Amino acid sequence: MTEYLFLAVEERYTSSRRTVSGRECGGFAITNLTLSGRKLLPGLELTLSLFNLFDKRYSDPVSAAHLQDSIVQDGRTIRGQLTYSF
Repeated sequence: MTEYLFLAVEERYTSSRRTVSGRECGGFAITNLTLSGRKLLPGLELTLSLFNLFDKRYSDPVSAAHLQDSIVQDGRTIRGQLTYSF
């Protein structure tokens, strides 16, 4: 975007997969968005990320060590990071 602001878009696709019991976990696409600001002030960097932008509901298959066949993953999640270097 500029010398100080950066915008990144990530698209992640996973096809359908079978669980240990043979049930199918459907495929899904997830969009993540990250905005990063550097040199806002000397030594200061700020990052704000939005994961699963469209709040897609999906699950991942797990091993036989778990009681359930699959685990539902996080919905829309916001994470921020503030870093100061000196």
